[in-house]
Amino acid sequence: MDIAEGDKVLDMCAAPGGKSLLAIQTQLPAMVVCNDHKLSRLGQLRRALSTYIPLDSKTAEHVILKRKDASNTKEWDELGIYDKVLLDAPCSTDRLSVNHDEGNMFSISMTTQRLNLPQLQTKLLINALRSVRSGGSVVYSTCSLSPIQNEVVVENAVAIARERFGIEAVELTLEQLRGHLISTSLFRFCENIRRGLLVIPFLPSNFGPMYVCKLKRL
Repeated sequence: MDIAEGDKVLDMCAAPGGKSLLAIQTQLPAMVVCNDHKLSRLGQLRRALSTYIPLDSKTAEHVILKRKDASNTKEWDELGIYDKVLLDAPCSTDRLSVNHDEGNMFSISMTTQRLNLPQLQTKLLINALRSVRSGGSVVYSTCSLSPIQNEVVVENAVAIARERFGIEAVELTLEQLRGHLISTSLFRFCENIRRGLLVIPFLPSNFGPMYVCKLKRL
């Protein structure tokens, strides 16, 4: 995310809280807003943060929890506020689906929810682009191999944000990140990808998949 000192940061789908904690622990942001729509997940997020950040600490003063539906383009009102936005979007969680039956997005009972994921992800990314100020950036990520949930969502969200809200956004390079990951010899990448970076499952690293794309609002 390249968080800088004084940045206002939004984690749009923050639960269970690991990525928010990493942002907070840099001690750089002036404010970190952790949002999640579901009350149960917000409770999970609150517990995770309180484990590492005492409520009476100076750091806690810069952390704000919100419960808003970040996919609602009509009611979303966090507009042009943030320097950096992280959208780790709900996805098919391919790795989890291989190992667990509970909540498996590839089960028959979850068919409708799985098919609706790209639409949900697109709405979330549109609102992420609306939330960031001009010159700020959005990081979109999933743990899916599906192009429909990854680069297609990015392309559609950028196009709709331009058409409906007059927002222009461009992709930022992730070559530096790619270089750092390559240097460890622990990661493998999909080369046939139009936008972003896709880390594919690789047994020696026990990691993947992970898709990341970084956008800058003009």
